[in-house]
Parts: sequence; C-alpha cells; structure tokens
Amino acid sequence: GTGVSNATKDTKERIGRMLLSAGIVGAALVAAFAPAQAAEPVTGDGEFTSRGLTMPVASSVAYRGKSLLDKQDVIVVAISNSHFDLPWMALFHDRTRLIEKRFAGSKTAVVHLEFRPDGSYKAHSFHFKSGNNCGYCAGNLGVTSTVKIAGGRIAGTLRIKDTDKNADVKIDTPILSDDHGPALPAGGGDPGKAYMAYHEAMVTGVPAKVVPHLSKANGNYIDEAVKKGKGAQIMKVYAKEHPDKSVKIVRGWSKGDTALLLWEGETSILRLTGEAVMVREGGRWVVDEELASVKMQ
Repeated sequence: GTGVSNATKDTKERIGRMLLSAGIVGAALVAAFAPAQAAEPVTGDGEFTSRGLTMPVASSVAYRGKSLLDKQDVIVVAISNSHFDLPWMALFHDRTRLIEKRFAGSKTAVVHLEFRPDGSYKAHSFHFKSGNNCGYCAGNLGVTSTVKIAGGRIAGTLRIKDTDKNADVKIDTPILSDDHGPALPAGGGDPGKAYMAYHEAMVTGVPAKVVPHLSKANGNYIDEAVKKGKGAQIMKVYAKEHPDKSVKIVRGWSKGDTALLLWEGETSILRLTGEAVMVREGGRWVVDEELASVKMQ
C-alpha cells in the first residue's frame, strides 16, 4: 500500500541524511539552496537571505528548548529549505541535535529562531558556510514580528532587515510534544535490554552481529552495503553515534511500539551523551535511530 512505499522512502531519506552527514556521500554547497518540494501541510514559507545567499523556506519545526545565550526557556523554531518530518522528529528528545546531525549542511540550510514563551522574538542563529554565519544574533533592531503562540501552535510573520541580511518568513507549525509516554523502569526495561544487546554487538564491529538488533530498514541497508563491499564503511557511520567503550541508560519512556532511551557513555577518548529510538518489530525491540554528542563537562 501507499503507506509502505512512503515509509520506505522516508527511511531511505533519513538514512541518506545520516550517510551525508558522515561524509560517506558528498554534495557540494551550491550558490543558492534549492527548496524542497512542497509538503502538506505547509509549515513555513518565505526567504532568508544573508550576504547574497538565499535560503527559500519550505518548512519549519517548533519545539521547547533553551536559549543558546542565557539558557532561559524558549520556543525554538527551525526553518529550512528542506522538508521537516514532524511526526518522526517528535520521537526524539534533543531536536536541536537531531537537526544538526541529520539536516544541517550540504544542500540543506537551517536557521534557528528563538521566541520567548510569550511569543516575542528573541534571537536567531545560522551557519550557511564559513564567513556567512551568526552564532547568536539578538536584538530587535530592524525586526518586525507578528508571531504568536496559541493552541499549541506558533504562527505569524517575521521580517528582519539588516545591512547584509534580509528575511521575510512566515511560520505556522505545531509545537512538538515532549510526551514520549510513561517512564520506563531503571535500565530502560525491555527496550533497555535490547539496546544493551545492540551495544555488545556494536563493540564487535561485525555487521552480521549488529543487523539482528536493528530495525528491518536499517538492517537491509547494512546488508546491501556489505554486498557492495562497503560493510566496514557503513559500520563506521553507525559507530560514529555510539560509545564503543561503555554505556549506561539514564532515562527512558515508551508509547505503543516506540521507546526513547537517553544514555551516557564513553569511547576510548571521549565522554558522550545520546539517545536511541527503539521500535518493536515482530514482538522484538530493535534500534531504529541513534544520535550522540560530546558531553560537555
């Protein structure tokens, strides 16, 4: 049915993004970012231009987060020329990390907007390329916003007029829920046990040992890579998001056939913090997604 082909397409897209971010497949940054094909419903529109580089806005995603500057509570709205898959993104805990790992870079551009809980504009940040970025642009000079938060959505128009920057952006998007279901017991319950089995397999670096612990789509992808003689290469991509020395599950939740685990772990040189999205397939819990970042002391 249609659902299956769409699911396969979505899986290919997100695994493709994972390979792209890991540098397994390359894509040059073009002078102008191409907009994604219109997705229903449209959550973002308009343009964001900086130093002659224009990002057409094709979609947006909104979620609760912390301000980059003062760590105060904000609603983060990420706008992009890419298509944000909101139901999939809702499965994750750290949406900013998800965007950095799976969307930013290459032919995809992302601008993060910060709004206070009352809906007022606070700041924006972006990195188009070296010399065309802003780690944190605050202040209301040249900014006009009609953005409001109501009924679990954030919507309105944001205009920014600056010397080398011009934005006219329309957003209308739900704020992603932070409810991932009831908390799992210490160690993550059954999903946690399945994740630890995946960890043991990952440490071996042998594709055939890892595949049974992955969702069918991921397993198929590794099998195909092995057939093409790229088994070691693909394992490096998965290993990049995994602590090969030790790992401990610190929190977890589950809802239906999906579970979310937060973990802390170590490689031989780094301390990592991360999350794993687990799915139940054929009555067994398996790993569908994993994201990691360096743990700041």
